[in-house]
Amino acid sequence: DAFSCRCLSCGAVASSSSSLTTQSPPSALRVLAGVLSGPRAPGTKRRNAIRNSWMRYPGVGEELLVCFALGERGLTKRERKSFDATDVLWLDVEEPRMLTMSKVFAWWRAASSAIHWLTHAVKVDDDTYVHVPNLLRDLARASADTPHLCYAPLAHAGYNPSTFRMCGWSWQDSVRPWKARGCAARGMVPPFPFPLGAFQLLSRPLVQALGSSADVAAFASAANASGFQRTRESNEDVALGYWLWRLRQLHRFNISFVGINARATNLGCFRNGGLYQQPKSNAIVIHRIKGAAGMTYVWTRLHDGLPHDAIRCARDAEIELPKGAFVFDKRVQQQIREGEITLDFDQKTNMLSMRFNKRTKLPMQLQNSSASFFAEPSRPAG
Repeated sequence: DAFSCRCLSCGAVASSSSSLTTQSPPSALRVLAGVLSGPRAPGTKRRNAIRNSWMRYPGVGEELLVCFALGERGLTKRERKSFDATDVLWLDVEEPRMLTMSKVFAWWRAASSAIHWLTHAVKVDDDTYVHVPNLLRDLARASADTPHLCYAPLAHAGYNPSTFRMCGWSWQDSVRPWKARGCAARGMVPPFPFPLGAFQLLSRPLVQALGSSADVAAFASAANASGFQRTRESNEDVALGYWLWRLRQLHRFNISFVGINARATNLGCFRNGGLYQQPKSNAIVIHRIKGAAGMTYVWTRLHDGLPHDAIRCARDAEIELPKGAFVFDKRVQQQIREGEITLDFDQKTNMLSMRFNKRTKLPMQLQNSSASFFAEPSRPAG
């Protein structure tokens, strides 16, 4: 049979590697993407939104195979059947309320079973939009020269693998935060680069070493049992970076860390600076699209070329403005279009203000002329 997500679920990939090689797509690139999602809400809506947006790009199903990775432990047979689909990959883990190391590393183990088929594997969050053409163009240029590739938005931190804690977090490759926080005295190894969880791409040798390592599997199980991962200092992204750091030592891998931070931002609707950017044509991924309809919005912006509409963006992606905000009222939007209401957004204070024409007739419930935006933390604690 041709390679599919079901091959991974049934564990048939490794035993049929020769047929996979002959039946693989003609392109030199063969990328396996695992979208980590939950069986229940909001996962169901997000999966459908992804199927109807960025999974429609050319290359999906050819150079790029997308599988939705769900945990099957704790589900009844009826539930499992109701969530099943040809693009679903079942992982032998319990589906947590929040992402855990056990699920993340279970994905890399599953990807390693397809090692004879793939050239790269990707872990993606289900609130992330992937610009597939931009991604494949980048990889086509990089793959020949970088056999040991980690391609992702990057940050840096130290880590203590016995306590599953990070320390000295920084955007830059610098030991200064690590030293300033006394991380060495807390048993932390020096800072290393790690890929942020919205989008993590590894090349074949790294996937194989990571997914087949008994030490990594034991580490993930111990972390899951410890309870430490419920804190912000315990982070599965930093843990992945730690194991890449170990692989460099154990296997003498010369890992190329390619940072795509400027092209892998959080979605901004009114906001447009720093970590939060309005959709741009050179993006690789756009993260934190909380409302499923936001995927469709970004698709119409980047694929169909429609102009940016901050109000629709905030409504569909369910970010920046509360549900039921006055600007979502059709009458208010009409008044904005007609110039009776002017919106002003201050990028420094994240404050949206409304200015009204004297003749503007406001809805009775409109009491306040401004709405504040609360910026999310620019980095995790630690």
